[in-house]
Amino acid sequence: MKIRYGAMIFWGVLKAIFYLVLPLVLIGVLESYNIMQVSIEFKVVLIVLGIIGTVLAVITHMFEKNTPAHGYTKIIDSAYSAIFLVFVFGGFTPGLPFGTFVVTYEGIVASVRIQIFAYLFLIGALLSLARHIVRTIELSKDKKYHITIKRKFQASRVFQVAGIVTSIIILAYFISIPASAVNVRIGLLDELEFEFAYDDGGTNDTVADDSLRMYIPFYVSNYGVYSILNVRINIGIIVYNCTHVDLNGTDTHIADGTRIGGTPLDIWEFRQNTYTTQNFTLSIESTHLVDLVLNNASLVVDVSFGAKYAGIEASVDLGNKLIPPIEWQNQTWIPSLP
Repeated sequence: MKIRYGAMIFWGVLKAIFYLVLPLVLIGVLESYNIMQVSIEFKVVLIVLGIIGTVLAVITHMFEKNTPAHGYTKIIDSAYSAIFLVFVFGGFTPGLPFGTFVVTYEGIVASVRIQIFAYLFLIGALLSLARHIVRTIELSKDKKYHITIKRKFQASRVFQVAGIVTSIIILAYFISIPASAVNVRIGLLDELEFEFAYDDGGTNDTVADDSLRMYIPFYVSNYGVYSILNVRINIGIIVYNCTHVDLNGTDTHIADGTRIGGTPLDIWEFRQNTYTTQNFTLSIESTHLVDLVLNNASLVVDVSFGAKYAGIEASVDLGNKLIPPIEWQNQTWIPSLP
């Protein structure tokens, strides 16, 4: 048997880059920017699996092509690649859906679900496995098998072409997402100046039947090729440092950290090639309205949202990072008091 040293070195280096260098470099970048922290256990398992995958690639290319021995090793190599992809995308992590990652950055927590990428990669690996199984059977029996789709096609060639097409789709899809995303702009209008709507309920001598709404104007400019779908925005108003200034001198206040209002449950869609201006409407709960309007307070706006873009779903908890605290002054928004 003639040993193919050149092929062994080339494919060994290539698989080492795929199994070890790229994943570890990506993890290093994410950790250096405090975007994601990966456990040492995961890194150790990744390195072990990467070394095994590299060794398998070297062994696979020891044998001459178009021989049963080469085919058997390619089957093992392809099956191992599929298992490795399942591991990388969290398929063996209990309680975590396949293709889901949790990312943190400067207090912002995001859950990103990229199942579509995970399944496309896995389909590509399985197509490669099927191709090598069929090809090895053909070599072992010295017989070609065919699939008839109006005309006969060699079975191993069908799987090979399907794998190439899948790879092209993955590449095109991967490139299209950032190319589309650069044409999306989302922001707040009026430099974070809030609009308030106060309704005294038709009575000037009591605040018990009053209502207060706050409006945050925003815009979405989406001139990408993908729509932003299933947008769920949750904005809560949290109160701190609520001090008493009531006219009768009673010592009433709202406890720090109490959510006193927020946005109603709603789902938005921002289609491609559109520009939209809307308002986030935040209502103060009636049980807290009397205490709020008669006191000074610091209002913290807590923001979280979820959306689907280009088949990728994300849930992001921004906390109070997006909007600075609002200093609330008593009686400012009340038309009149007794």
